[in-house]
Amino acid sequence: MAPKVEQAKEEMKRQFGQVIQESAKDGGKKLWEKLKIPISMGEAKPAPDIPTYPKGEVAHSYRFGVKGNEANLVHMAIPDPPDMVARFYRENLPSRGWKLDQKSSKDGNETVSFSKGKRYVYLVASPDSEGASLLLVWTEGINPREFLEKGK
Repeated sequence: MAPKVEQAKEEMKRQFGQVIQESAKDGGKKLWEKLKIPISMGEAKPAPDIPTYPKGEVAHSYRFGVKGNEANLVHMAIPDPPDMVARFYRENLPSRGWKLDQKSSKDGNETVSFSKGKRYVYLVASPDSEGASLLLVWTEGINPREFLEKGK
């Protein structure tokens, strides 16, 4: 298995406290089981109002849920430090209509969340040997920050 994919799986274990399989089918079932939402799965859908971090390399992406209750998850390897990644989103999302809800820094990890109506963005940038590992989640109808906090 490619090192980036293996790193991505390890990051998912750390962030969500559960194993996300390489298969979107298995990962989707495990991740959404608690929410009791019918599942459609695939690659994350691009969001025109959420910029992709420059120089970021996508390790994997998933889409879960149904229309009105969807989540898109992308894990990226980034050559810049976590604080620079978080700053990029704090500076670029508000001009696209997103409201900053929360930001925090702990042990080198940068966590930021935004909202726009019933849509949400949640990101965690963590240090790794090559810069940062970015977990970027955007949803419609489900606040990922609340879901992750309940799952602890």
